[in-house]
Amino acid sequence: MPKNLPAKKDLLTFKAPESHQFDLFTFSLGLPAEHSNTIEFYDSIPKYAITTAKQNRLRDDRGNLKPQKVHFVYRPTLKPEDGSEIIPREIPCTMTISPAQIEESDGSYKHYFPSTDEELVEEVLRKMLAEQQYGLHLVENPETFVRYTVYLIATELKRRNKTRSHTQIQKAIKILNETKYHIQAEGLPNGFEFKGSILPEIITKTRSDFLHDPKSPSIARFSALVSHGINKLYFRQYNWVRLMDLKSELARWLFKRMAHQYTNASMTVPFHITYSEIDRDSGYMDKTRQTRNFAAVDKAWSELHQSNVIMSVERRETMEGRKMLDILYIIRPHPDFKDEIVKANQKRRRALEQLEKR
Repeated sequence: MPKNLPAKKDLLTFKAPESHQFDLFTFSLGLPAEHSNTIEFYDSIPKYAITTAKQNRLRDDRGNLKPQKVHFVYRPTLKPEDGSEIIPREIPCTMTISPAQIEESDGSYKHYFPSTDEELVEEVLRKMLAEQQYGLHLVENPETFVRYTVYLIATELKRRNKTRSHTQIQKAIKILNETKYHIQAEGLPNGFEFKGSILPEIITKTRSDFLHDPKSPSIARFSALVSHGINKLYFRQYNWVRLMDLKSELARWLFKRMAHQYTNASMTVPFHITYSEIDRDSGYMDKTRQTRNFAAVDKAWSELHQSNVIMSVERRETMEGRKMLDILYIIRPHPDFKDEIVKANQKRRRALEQLEKR
């Protein structure tokens, strides 16, 4: 984690075997404390699409939840450099998400899907992974681990005005570990199917340590999709501090979408995205009235404008009589965001050059 995070000495003794891919992943153009990486395909999965409000509507009388199907489209941006794989421009995917069953304080069990708390905790763990003293990447297996404490996560969330209690963080880690995903992609030459969770394994000293000692060190293993992205260099640098300063889930989703896909950011080449794409791929459009969904997107753009991510947004509406069918958003970037994209492009070029030399 960055220098501004307190850390126990034994956390820093965790040594990873040499991995050129991981070196390129953790390398940062600019201040390392500000940066993390998006990961191709993995970050296109709407892992947090079942919001807390939607979960509450879906619960039965006993508080249970059934598995849910979510459809989204993956648009590859980082393709194999050797041209060995023919990848379609758009890949329709179906995700079936099965809830975690979590023990409550009274001994009962309740179902949960990952939502805002889990998203924020995963973002901190991903940031910790970008700091080599906390990360371990095994190229051959492939497996990727991060060493953490609940105390470190809580400290960083508080620093970013996203304060969560130790109990909330421990619960979020359980949900990240126990929620199961089944993803099927259509249209690929050899097909693709993935089953797993966001954090497939949690390694702690004892269960008691994990539940009661927030400074007890633990190790979490990331999804194999993260390991694959690191091995194949399917990642892009983005400004993590700017992301964490955003208040709404939708604004953070839009920011990461732009950070990964808007590789030619400039005032003369605007970014285009439609409401229907946002609705389909983010999973956050679950308001009971469509007008409220439109308003939520407008609010997210406003937040991005205030955070120096975008300069302006133009709306072009498609109407059928008085009914709005879709909206095209034409986005022009803020110079600060444009500079970040330039650095991300430079990092990727350097990574490819260094890998080629190896």
